[in-house]
Amino acid sequence: MIRIFTILFLFITLTATAIDNNVALKNELKKKAETAFKNKQYAEAIKQYKILTDSLAVTTPNIYLNIAHAYFNLKNHKEAATYYQKVIDGNSPTYTSIAWNQLGKLKIVESKIELTKNNYASVKPEQIEIIKKGQTDFKQALKTNPSNATARYNFEAITKWLNNMPEDKKKEQDQHEKEQEKKEEQKKQEEEKKKEQEQKEDQNKDSKDEKKDQEGKKDDKDKDSKDPKDSKEEGKKDEQNKDGKPKEDKKGDPKDKKEGDDKKGEEKKEPGKEGDKKKENQSPQEKSAEQKKQEEAKQKEAQLQQRLQEQNLSKEKALQLLNSIDQQEKKYLQQMERKDPNQNSNNNNKPDW
Repeated sequence: MIRIFTILFLFITLTATAIDNNVALKNELKKKAETAFKNKQYAEAIKQYKILTDSLAVTTPNIYLNIAHAYFNLKNHKEAATYYQKVIDGNSPTYTSIAWNQLGKLKIVESKIELTKNNYASVKPEQIEIIKKGQTDFKQALKTNPSNATARYNFEAITKWLNNMPEDKKKEQDQHEKEQEKKEEQKKQEEEKKKEQEQKEDQNKDSKDEKKDQEGKKDDKDKDSKDPKDSKEEGKKDEQNKDGKPKEDKKGDPKDKKEGDDKKGEEKKEPGKEGDKKKENQSPQEKSAEQKKQEEAKQKEAQLQQRLQEQNLSKEKALQLLNSIDQQEKKYLQQMERKDPNQNSNNNNKPDW
């Protein structure tokens, strides 16, 4: 007992020490990353933060947000968007609102539009489309956290810019959006048609394979059902064609008759053909019964595997246990046989226990 308590104490002590060391390492890496970020060493900050996320499994929203900000400042907008999305998936309202606001900012940068200028003439419909997506992101940031002042300012700035757009530009934009919707709809229809075509091709392929199998089975049946007499006559005809003379058929010779009977017997006894004939001549009920047997065997195998998994046993271990039990039983029986057979002969009148 003392030994067990000593081992437990050592285990708990070592575990606590490992946890303390892990926490200390995490705090040290966080400090290094934050210092690098403040000094605008964004690549170094990302490196330290990724050690936390990848090696130490620290996946808190604020860590992902800092990585995203670092990528944003390095103008790597693709990676920044990826990590802002991870913050949104973390379902923390404060950080999620910030992430939505930053995604909206990325849309403004992508559109290359200065919202403070009256530059509608040079703006293309595609740019306005991107700006509208940014507006949606700012709106989502406000829904998540209505007190996000930065998101509110950005949302109002985009809305004002879009409302002040000239009427001809608005019509042009509406026309562009309708055309885009038509293109998307056509794309969806084409994808659906493609899927349907692929399904039809697969079905046709399956039906062709089935026909081939059926034709193969019919050929096998024809071969099996062919009369050996016909084949014999065909052989005779071939010989006649070669020699130009008909070959005499010795019907009266009993040896030939016996050989023919032996050949017929051999043909009947061929195991492969018999098995094929049986399978082909099986009724649907017999086939379904065989299928049921196979399914029951599979179910039993699956139940056995499940029971072994519940007991944390592999199939090999279970077999080893059964073998050891059989060996013990054999040893016991051998010991019983080795006992003196005349042990109970002196007391014939007494029971044998």
